[in-house]
Amino acid sequence: MKKLQAWGTVFALLLMTGCSGSPGSLFGGDSDTLTLEGEIENTIITATSTVSGQIIEMKKGLGETVVKGDVIAVIEHESQQHSVEQLQALVNLKQAALEELKAGARPQEIDQAEAQVNAARAKLEELQVGSRPEELEQAEAKVRAAKAQYDLVAAGNRTEQIAQARNNISVASEAVDTQQMLYDQSKKDYGITLTLHNQGVVSRSELDAAKNKLDMAEHQLATSKLQLDNAKQQLAQLEKGARAQEVSIAAANYEAAKASLAFLKKGPTKQAVQAAQAAVDQAKAQLALLKNGATVQAIREAVSDLDQAKAQLRQAESKLNSYFIRALDTGIIVSKNYELGDVVNVASQIADIAANDLQVVVYLPVEHLDKVTYNQTLSVSSAAGKLEGRVSYIALEDEYLPEDKQSGSTEPTAVEMKVSVKEESGVLKSGMPAEVTVPLTAKEADE
Repeated sequence: MKKLQAWGTVFALLLMTGCSGSPGSLFGGDSDTLTLEGEIENTIITATSTVSGQIIEMKKGLGETVVKGDVIAVIEHESQQHSVEQLQALVNLKQAALEELKAGARPQEIDQAEAQVNAARAKLEELQVGSRPEELEQAEAKVRAAKAQYDLVAAGNRTEQIAQARNNISVASEAVDTQQMLYDQSKKDYGITLTLHNQGVVSRSELDAAKNKLDMAEHQLATSKLQLDNAKQQLAQLEKGARAQEVSIAAANYEAAKASLAFLKKGPTKQAVQAAQAAVDQAKAQLALLKNGATVQAIREAVSDLDQAKAQLRQAESKLNSYFIRALDTGIIVSKNYELGDVVNVASQIADIAANDLQVVVYLPVEHLDKVTYNQTLSVSSAAGKLEGRVSYIALEDEYLPEDKQSGSTEPTAVEMKVSVKEESGVLKSGMPAEVTVPLTAKEADE
């Protein structure tokens, strides 16, 4: 805050001499009051930025009235907004986790855990009993099938397969020739029919029939050509033989089948049985945990995690609020230092606000110091009319007035006093004159 003070008013402190005059006649008013002339003092409050960035909104203009808390300007805050949203999602997640711990496991979760226990126990029993005869038979069948596939791929394609593929090409080629002739004839017939139709010799239905015949021939020709291409590709693949990758895959499948058969014949290892037993124990422990509910320690840890997430969220929200420059008091914007689009830094002074809380500065003669107290209500006359004010400041030390201001007074000293008033119309401004009336009698002071 900064004070705008304009001094220059002559404060005449006149004291009564002899039996002529009275306090009222010397300072204005009647003998029961003392009128002090003074000046208005404004309190200027600066709206300052605590973050840096570009102004993306300017909510208030010069001369506008603002209420405490009103947003004056908005600084770009997209990144901080995103941070707040992420932390809010984290708080929601941890809140849900805590509620789930307090509520305990659902029936479906217990059923699932029991099923896992049964599955783990069945696996353990299977290992302990060993392989059944039907499992050995299935494994041996897989070995025979894998070996047959490997032998077939490794041996390559037989001569009769290649001969059959060549014969398929010959048949497909003859089919293409036949369909080509049919298509050519159908195309010729359609051309003749179209000419006759244009001459009015044949009907529209005869023309449509010729067109359908042509379309069918075209489709059959395309199909026969596709079959010929497939036959050629099959022959090329047979003549080329199996690829090394196919042989490698077949060999790997054969070895895997043999290993599986050997494992079944040998039976499970001690380590496999131990691992199965551990799986059963773990499944049982998980089921017991679900049935018994969360421990007190687990709930405490969840509460701690939630509190930490909430603290982070509050900190992020507080920083987000810093991007909204607000009025710290009610008043009028008397100056603006930045406009829309400007970039501000930390401690940049965005605007100055003249607060509605005004003070009238007067000098009270020391001889009347006992007539006023802090928070005492006094009448104030100004350009805004009669106002009610309260004493907000009384100087601890008096001041000596110059000789030309003493007017023969035997008490040439006074104390500075400030009277706070509220005036929201904006009429009163710093430096304007005002008068404060001080009651001198006990009756007036009580009122």
